[in-house]
Amino acid sequence: MFTDKTLTCRMCGKPFLFPAAEQAFYAEKGFTSAPSYCRPCRAERRRAAYDAALKDPSRRFMYRCGQCGKTFVVVQQFRNPDPRVIRCPACVPVGMPPYTDDDRRLNEALGFPRHTD
Repeated sequence: MFTDKTLTCRMCGKPFLFPAAEQAFYAEKGFTSAPSYCRPCRAERRRAAYDAALKDPSRRFMYRCGQCGKTFVVVQQFRNPDPRVIRCPACVPVGMPPYTDDDRRLNEALGFPRHTD
């Protein structure tokens, strides 16, 4: 049904492959347009958006872990109304996504102590 397509990145102008499997995923999720950016440029755009959020104090929220009591910072759109459900990366249950490098970078930039696993 789907075939591999070669698209051109809007940011760097280089051609990139839009594989049939990814097209099927887009169709399954209801996306109607193909990606405009190659993977490296998409990652760069996400990093730029995250860095912009780091500079916006209204998007940084300090939480106390509901399990161990350690303080940590989260960058997000809105403050969680129930901070009891927030857990620090060290207390996130097994099988959950790991603590990301961006989260570590934020906490280190703000001077919070590094978690030891």
